[in-house]
Amino acid sequence: MPMNEQPEEPTTGGGALLGMIAGGAVGILGGPVGVIVGGVIGAILGDQVEREEKKMEKEQR
Repeated sequence: MPMNEQPEEPTTGGGALLGMIAGGAVGILGGPVGVIVGGVIGAILGDQVEREEKKMEKEQR
């Protein structure tokens, strides 16, 4: 790990869960495969949003 890089704080998983639910709901239009793909993409995006929010919160302190 480079000297200027700080370790990431773990996320709660709430963003990933909400993203998975929302993505799966949108994916219903694509059938079973759409639900799975939508859920996976939603989980990834939800986790990323939660990480960015934590980073912004930490910078404001």
